[in-house]
Amino acid sequence: MNGGTLSPDETMDAMWCMGYVSGLLDGFSIGDFRVAGAKAVCPPEESLTRSEALRIINQWLREHPQDKDKSGRRSAIIALSKAYPCKK
Repeated sequence: MNGGTLSPDETMDAMWCMGYVSGLLDGFSIGDFRVAGAKAVCPPEESLTRSEALRIINQWLREHPQDKDKSGRRSAIIALSKAYPCKK
């Protein structure tokens, strides 16, 4: 995504990651992610692209390396909720 060259193993990891995020975004289209009963992520009306979601999640993981080994779903939702918080 940033114009770098990936090794074969990194390419495979990147493909898995893109597939995972694609599924997560598909989930947004059919339901709401909720935490403690409140909607967790409110993406823009014009839709959130896979590339933008990947950038947000990747940046969040770089800023929170201690959370790398935690649930991918948890990390993705936290990252996206910080980027696209819902108004209360």
